[in-house]
Amino acid sequence: MTEPVLTPIAKHLRRLATPAAEPDSALLRRFLAEHDQAAFAEVVARHGPMVLAACRRILGHHQDAEDAAQATFLVLAKKAGAVTWQPSVAGWLHAVAFRLAQKVRSRRGRRRTADGVSDMSAPPANTEADWDRVQAVIDEEIRRLPAEYSAVVLLCGVEGVSTATAAERLNLSDGAVRGRLYRGRELLRERLAARGVTVSSAALVTFLAQTGSAAPAVAWDAVAAAAAAYAVGQPVAGGLSAAVPELARRTLTAMFLTRTAPMALVAFLALAATTGAVLVSRQTADAAPQPPKAAPVANLQPDEKKADPQKEELEEVEATVKKVEADKGVLVCEVRDDQGMNEFRFTATSDAKFHFHERPIALADAKPGMHAKMKVLRKTGLDIQEARLNWPRFRAEVKAADAAKSSISVEIEGQDDQKFTMPFDVSKDANLLIDGIPAGVDDLAGAKAELHWSLDKKSFVGVTADGGANDFGGWVKAVDAAGNTITVTTEVESDRVSRKVSLNLPVANDARIRLLGKEAKLSVLKEGMPVRVKLAADLRTVAGVWADAVPPAKPKDKDDD
Repeated sequence: MTEPVLTPIAKHLRRLATPAAEPDSALLRRFLAEHDQAAFAEVVARHGPMVLAACRRILGHHQDAEDAAQATFLVLAKKAGAVTWQPSVAGWLHAVAFRLAQKVRSRRGRRRTADGVSDMSAPPANTEADWDRVQAVIDEEIRRLPAEYSAVVLLCGVEGVSTATAAERLNLSDGAVRGRLYRGRELLRERLAARGVTVSSAALVTFLAQTGSAAPAVAWDAVAAAAAAYAVGQPVAGGLSAAVPELARRTLTAMFLTRTAPMALVAFLALAATTGAVLVSRQTADAAPQPPKAAPVANLQPDEKKADPQKEELEEVEATVKKVEADKGVLVCEVRDDQGMNEFRFTATSDAKFHFHERPIALADAKPGMHAKMKVLRKTGLDIQEARLNWPRFRAEVKAADAAKSSISVEIEGQDDQKFTMPFDVSKDANLLIDGIPAGVDDLAGAKAELHWSLDKKSFVGVTADGGANDFGGWVKAVDAAGNTITVTTEVESDRVSRKVSLNLPVANDARIRLLGKEAKLSVLKEGMPVRVKLAADLRTVAGVWADAVPPAKPKDKDDD
């Protein structure tokens, strides 16, 4: 994956910033949104030793454990955009590594030198357990702790992170972390005692520390690079064995089947119940006098009859539309999973809603080739409750823009790598954004952007553009219209570095000021508004400010410089 290009002002601010602990979830968001491999490498470096140590305890073989640990991070990279992450991913990684290593041990028929968990379920009670006896159950019991306790036990107890740093990573106070760590250790000690393994509080602290330090050094940067490549379907390099991507593929497939199996099981049981009821009814009729007419099968399942689709559990499915059968209320779609592309027939429920770029449309307006993000009933997996449709986006450079005609000229790459420029209309109500801030048509000239087609593919209903080399984002802290200056608070992030910095900057007399994409005066900008600022070539003077009218949470002044 390519590293994001840093603007000069960003590089300058990063040199000013001071190190800070950043939640794993924020690092994964940067990895997804900015293709920031360094952010993912930080997650791997934080938790790699803990993951490898857990795999070694289960497998008892260095190479097998290393393969399992590396595969765990390939799975994380692949699932980075599919999971709503807690601030720390330590618990998730520990659980995945635990299951993956057990699968490897089962598949390869290898056993640990120490006894397995089942052999020590009832050791002599009320004895001070040594490390050899505790290590066989400690991973399993950590995995079973509630998430709020397993996170701090893994971070502070196993990985050796200070409570202050853990508090920053978990978005908690230091006191809250200390309280959860104490309660988590005690709960873990109680659960070990319930299995006949008695340890003192002091001994458990030592055992947990040994749990995290049992792994040798590994080139985690290479693992992170390989995982980043795996996430986008590129070949895995970095010295990883051929077994690693195969282990990751098997684990991802198992996760997919675990998620979809309950739907298939429910459908199967419903069919079996219906069929069984009919068979029993027929057998009874043949063996005995005809009883009074039985109630319909549907009446024997009142819960199913009264089910409200609006209240049923839904799950999201992303697919590509292949065929539209509007008269039947059917969308034939291709869905990609870990085993490739598969075609399914999705049926709209009676109150299903369809949207195209947030605008309501009819099912008949859907077109083959569209991307569909659907909410389907979990019970069947094929009944559509809601679908949001759009054409696949494409990236191009906007060579020119004409606000009067509401059109842009886009550079298109044709055959034999030949490039040519074509004009396209921009819808009057198109959503135009540059670095997430509303912009006007004429602001798009020279920008590289993602272009969103209209329903008829004759114009653009959305343009999401990247800012220029001298642009940076932030929030308005203060405006001095008389003095023609603006103070902007901006947050700068890099590997292990995060800081909010406030900059007081002069605004050029001819600077362009925009609010919600329309021309405005500097005086209308208010504190807390998110903005994109363009600096002049000297990196000292503001050449343009683009503002959004809806302020997010106000940045904390104590972090400003």
